[in-house]
Amino acid sequence: MHLSPFDDPDYSYPSSNVIADKKCVDPDSPNSDGRTVGFGLHSTDDSANIRSSFLQSHVPCQARIKSEQQRCRKLENTITQLKRQLFVCRQQSARRLKSKQAIKRKFFRVQTNFNELKRLKSDNEQLGEQIRLNPIIFDCLRNMKRKPKGRRYHRATMKFAAGTYMSGPRAYRYIRKSNHLILPHKNSIHRHNRIVRIAPGLNEQILAIMKTKAKQMREKGQRVVIISCDGMSLKADLAYSAKADVFFGFPDSGKRRKIERNDVTKLATEAVTVMVSGLYVRFKQPIGYLLAHHSPGSQGLLEFIKKAFVL
Repeated sequence: MHLSPFDDPDYSYPSSNVIADKKCVDPDSPNSDGRTVGFGLHSTDDSANIRSSFLQSHVPCQARIKSEQQRCRKLENTITQLKRQLFVCRQQSARRLKSKQAIKRKFFRVQTNFNELKRLKSDNEQLGEQIRLNPIIFDCLRNMKRKPKGRRYHRATMKFAAGTYMSGPRAYRYIRKSNHLILPHKNSIHRHNRIVRIAPGLNEQILAIMKTKAKQMREKGQRVVIISCDGMSLKADLAYSAKADVFFGFPDSGKRRKIERNDVTKLATEAVTVMVSGLYVRFKQPIGYLLAHHSPGSQGLLEFIKKAFVL
């Protein structure tokens, strides 16, 4: 960088009183008009004055330039900081947007799972109510995790198991082995059937149920039935039940009579069952039985059937 003498404070001027910057014109020259012309001729005092005035005018300019430069640097720093802040804000905004989207997706999954669980809960509650109304299914589910000796069964389950076993022992064993239905063992069915005692005579409970069902039949043809009798021979034998305190083996038609009237020489040798079956509707239902010595006779059967009509 080139510096003028005025810019350098240590610059020393020559000791001559006149400084000649250019050659002087010769007055004897033909091109001269007789005057001496000089260029750049200054005295030392004039140079000092010019230099002082220049320095005085130049110092404020340098101060302004420095202040402007400092101001520019501050602005550049401010711009740089703002750019950094803008970049950080953009990064934070991007991260917040990503986190917000992730939260939305997570909330959607949680809400979907909650709705599914709510629907399953309502379905399970409905199924639970239906299962509780069905004691057979309820017993199967309750006894599934229990040991065989710790299982307990409802009366309806025992009734269903007894009917299934009487229909076919082989099919009943297949159902038990498949573990689709937890049913009691055949010994439990036998013990349950021992409790059920159907005395000779007409069963009033069966007749009451048939009466209720007959009221539900709207067509007249459904109420047309056939009453039939069938008998089978028995081996004459006399047995005593200590639990019921009753002798079994005497003839009995359902009438209450004293034990003294029973004759040991006349034991029951035939059992007669009375059954009702539909003529137009397919159903069969035994309504009672009686025990007789040899045969009850036509008169005895007629009285027994009349009694069924009266009930």
